[in-house]
Amino acid sequence: MLLRLLLLTLISYLQPLNLRADRAYLSKRQFLRVFSRNYHTTPMDFVIRKRLDYSCTLLRNPGLSISRVAMESGFRDQNYYARQFKSSFHCTPSEYREKQYPEKAGPSEWRAGLACGNSIQIM
Repeated sequence: MLLRLLLLTLISYLQPLNLRADRAYLSKRQFLRVFSRNYHTTPMDFVIRKRLDYSCTLLRNPGLSISRVAMESGFRDQNYYARQFKSSFHCTPSEYREKQYPEKAGPSEWRAGLACGNSIQIM
């Protein structure tokens, strides 16, 4: 059952929580309780981390704007995406792109001094 919860959350991370709970044959409250107890995070925090991980992959493409990366990653609001990204990586998506892929991001004066996290810490 635990594997089913995790798979449902991973596969359907763009779907509402109540739909994921229905597919696991649990009430919304039971789904939250079982998931949190076993994975030490809420389903929504888990989903946000997965969306941010995916956005890091998309940031490799210099042809995609930051707003497009946000949308493709499942964030409807670019500002919310940027806040979540900065909270997890301690830099903005643009700074991350420049730090991780300097040859794709273009020239910048401050690149050398950028202190930006490299990965999300999953509990």
